[in-house]
Amino acid sequence: MADFAEIFHSLSPDKQEALLNGPAAPPPPGVVSNFDNPPNRNELAFAVTTSALALSSVVVILWIFAKAFCQRKVYPGDAFIFAGYGIFIGSCYCLYYWMNLTGVYVHSWDVRMVYVAQNLYGSTLMTLKIGVLLEWLRIFVPKGTRDSFWWTCITNLALNVLFYVAAKLVENFACFPHETIWDFTVEGHCLDQKSLALASAIVNLVSDLLILALPQIVIWKLNMSVTKKPGVSLVFAVGVFCCVVAVFRVITSRQYYISTDPIYDLSPVALWNIVELTLVIMIACLPSIPAVFKGPRLRSLWRPMKSWAGPSQNTSAGGSRWKRTPHRTAESPNQEAYH
Repeated sequence: MADFAEIFHSLSPDKQEALLNGPAAPPPPGVVSNFDNPPNRNELAFAVTTSALALSSVVVILWIFAKAFCQRKVYPGDAFIFAGYGIFIGSCYCLYYWMNLTGVYVHSWDVRMVYVAQNLYGSTLMTLKIGVLLEWLRIFVPKGTRDSFWWTCITNLALNVLFYVAAKLVENFACFPHETIWDFTVEGHCLDQKSLALASAIVNLVSDLLILALPQIVIWKLNMSVTKKPGVSLVFAVGVFCCVVAVFRVITSRQYYISTDPIYDLSPVALWNIVELTLVIMIACLPSIPAVFKGPRLRSLWRPMKSWAGPSQNTSAGGSRWKRTPHRTAESPNQEAYH
């Protein structure tokens, strides 16, 4: 789309109108454009988006519960995590809207001339990564310490912010005048944004690898038993899956970069984006979630449920049954014994 505005305005008014009402890309020989009911893969896109939204929502709800009722503390990184989740919901909405507008995995020649942008992805990723890195600093760096871990986190955070802010500026001010982004009838000039999408995928993969490696190095140096270290490490190992997804995003972004069918090849990029954002939300929330499943807070919630269920009965290994019955003595009037 680098010189589309110039090409468009070099055409006669009749040809401009025909171009705007025609396909976004010329169909292959022998293929007729289908604007009314083009083949698509909306079922796949709907399943991926809905699953991602449901999984991330469950994780965030558990994370909020842990923060509000177990830890009872809120840190600066939490605000970025919550904000990132909110922007993520907006990204999911855009995908649903895309399904309804043209359909996902629809060929460019089956779609009338449109402008496609992914403005929320970078904002979501930047916000979530700020939250994750701030959490890493809080968890692994004692107050007042400025060690290599601290400097690596700060450098990664700063580079992410600088890159994504610059990317947002390029995305939103890629055309001169600005109206040319969405209105092809306005004469102007636009930059090619495919290169930005590929660069974003590569930078994000490097950043994901750093975020994955940072806590692992510290965890395996902790003074704890060998049997406990893998369990603690698994909380952060979801980052491995995030890196794998980031690799697929680089592959699909490269295909989009060289594509002659850009609308179709943008579809897998968008779906991998949603999967990646879901995993980043999990990375941000998982360290706090174990607090939900242990401690007096959980037991205090479980007691009313046990009383509603009534007396419990169980079978021992030997097959005998036991039940809890009141057994009061003068020495201990409120004690209960198990028989």
